[in-house]
Amino acid sequence: EQSRLKTIFFENGKVLFEYDETDREDMPGSRALKKIILEDINGVKIKQVFFDHEYTTSTDLTNMNSFLATFSSSLSARKRLFLKSVQIADKDNVTLPPYRFEYNATVLPSRFSNSVDAWGYYNGKNNGYFLERGVDDRSVDAEKVQAGMLTSVIKPEGGRTNFYYE
Repeated sequence: EQSRLKTIFFENGKVLFEYDETDREDMPGSRALKKIILEDINGVKIKQVFFDHEYTTSTDLTNMNSFLATFSSSLSARKRLFLKSVQIADKDNVTLPPYRFEYNATVLPSRFSNSVDAWGYYNGKNNGYFLERGVDDRSVDAEKVQAGMLTSVIKPEGGRTNFYYE
């Protein structure tokens, strides 16, 4: 079970956290953050922030640690949750255009994949069912390591910030 923050009280009001009503597809027993609400001391909404998510699903069923895979649904281990957009609403519930997020299109493998470099990042190498010292290929793959990384933020005004990794 995931511990979830529900409320933060402060001198002039409180911040409320709302989560999806259903479990996350990638982590059963967990819930994705749906909304943050800022209220004044009288319980009047000042601002709301809405979160929209999307999943990717790995199709790679090879090279998985079979011992770990037995403890969880292989389907949930193949899914990854990404933040798609953030939208802000004012006290009158008027929403601004959203901040949108784009990610590297290379789909991440299962969480139980052994296709990892020496730092634990995806490298696409066939390391078998168990990582064995001297037998596996833990080298870095400059392209695969960027799988699922944030590539740009598109701002409500139309501007864009791009991210480049070395």
